[in-house]
Amino acid sequence: MIRVVSILFVFVLVVVAVFSPLIVSSVRLVQETRTCQQKFNEVQTFFADSQSLITTDQWQSWQSRTQKCTTAFYRWDTTYSAYLRYIPFLDDMMTRVYPQWRPFLHTVRTYLPLVSEFMQEYPNIAGIDATSDNGKTNERRYILAFENNTELRPTGGFLGSYAYVVFRNGKIAEFTVDDIYNPDGQLQGYVEPPAPIKNYLFQAGGWHLRDSNWNPNFPEAAQTMAWFFEHGGYQQIDGIGVITLSTVQDALKIIGDVYLPDYSQTVSADTLYAFAQSQTEQQFFPGASNKRDVLGALSRAVLRKLGDLSIEQRIQLTEVFFHRLKTKDILLWTRDPLLQQVIEKHGWDGAIRQEACTTVRCRADLLYIVEANVGINKTNCCIDRTAHLDLWFNDDETATSSVQLNYENHNPVTPQPPKFYGGGYRNYLRIIKNPDMTLEGIAMNNSLLSPKTIDVESDPKLNIQSYGFISDVGGGDKGDVTALFSHQKRLDYASPQSYELTILKQPGLETNEYFLTIHLPKHVSVSLGSSAGLSVLQKSSNTMELHGTIESDQKISFTNFSKSIIINTI
Repeated sequence: MIRVVSILFVFVLVVVAVFSPLIVSSVRLVQETRTCQQKFNEVQTFFADSQSLITTDQWQSWQSRTQKCTTAFYRWDTTYSAYLRYIPFLDDMMTRVYPQWRPFLHTVRTYLPLVSEFMQEYPNIAGIDATSDNGKTNERRYILAFENNTELRPTGGFLGSYAYVVFRNGKIAEFTVDDIYNPDGQLQGYVEPPAPIKNYLFQAGGWHLRDSNWNPNFPEAAQTMAWFFEHGGYQQIDGIGVITLSTVQDALKIIGDVYLPDYSQTVSADTLYAFAQSQTEQQFFPGASNKRDVLGALSRAVLRKLGDLSIEQRIQLTEVFFHRLKTKDILLWTRDPLLQQVIEKHGWDGAIRQEACTTVRCRADLLYIVEANVGINKTNCCIDRTAHLDLWFNDDETATSSVQLNYENHNPVTPQPPKFYGGGYRNYLRIIKNPDMTLEGIAMNNSLLSPKTIDVESDPKLNIQSYGFISDVGGGDKGDVTALFSHQKRLDYASPQSYELTILKQPGLETNEYFLTIHLPKHVSVSLGSSAGLSVLQKSSNTMELHGTIESDQKISFTNFSKSIIINTI
């Protein structure tokens, strides 16, 4: 008996010796967590009080506490990982007790650094203690534009409505939702539109706010949008954000159905599109208030539900937000250069950006396919598109490439609301490449286009060249477009070098399936390094076919070494 007690005593001592640092750390972290929760509740209550103002000192105090809470979480995470080394089944046990345990850890670990980073910028974003030269409080004025990607445009979709958000003393002072046609109607005079808008959207009447997101390079498009808003009655706009209909639908799936008492209807993610279209198109004319009324009712209903979300729903909503930033269905721009640098660093600015070559002997290539629905309908709800990209590395060390786009229009010949608001798909299509790639020709449904029908635009600042033209696919029909390019610079198979391709994803595009085929001389072999968005579909002695859906910008590197090409998707 004494021996058993002695063994148990020694065992307890060993356990205490091993786990005591963890136990002490855990107790301390529990106390810190309670303090953080109390501070969070205090901040939440403060923001809910519309009369209170946030001062610089107060925000600095909150920020200091936030940094301490962030540090506490990292210490807690390290402690938890230490427990897992001794108790491997702890993670499974926590998941059984709390099913959202792993998603919670993933969300916090992934996005807490981003939240901390933007906390540094929040005083400038929200105008905390920002005063002008005359001593008056400055406001921060932002536009959040809603883009309907069932009518695709270069930055995501047709600009049908927007929210005007004003920050004052750190808090939202104004939030109004309105129809894009209202400020559009305030614009005085004539604004010369880009030629494609003039030729294919409107024959007369000039350029308008509703078509201001024509530039596929979002930082430039956002500045154009801000100019139109300011000439439509608003003071200087400090920032522009755009969000697609698909993103709103994803959020609504998590938030749940919302009831609109003014319309005696419940709206879900599945019925949002049909409801909004039916309400906003009834007796529509520029200046009508029905679109503003229905969007205002929707936004108020959603905002009411946000405060009642569970922690699981908040986690899911956070995941949707950051996922849609990655897929470029949410884009951001601000006048503040420091804040814009943060946005650019994370790739949330929607800029046309080519990755620099990673080797000295390197040739870069770019492919950006940009569509604009100029048929003034909602056809893109029901369009499937597949891209086939072929790269030929020839025996004579030249290179050529072709891009083939296959379209299938599932809309009927004529619109049939509430399911189909589109018929034929009239698409102003732009294929954007590097300027050192030479266009050999473009064919549509096997018919070669006349060079006169192709708009060629160069942008030396972005180092790109765009080839734009009209493509039509009727309701219920299929169609294809093929563009062939040659490359001026020869490859040298005997020397180590690389060929790096950047494929950019268009905002708002839901179907972005790619087949990439590499054709090689018989004496050159191929191996695949790593692949993020594409996987090997098939491989033979001198070809390799890759396939995948590209949800975000991708960079693919082909490296030649000793007559062997190694492919890496970065």
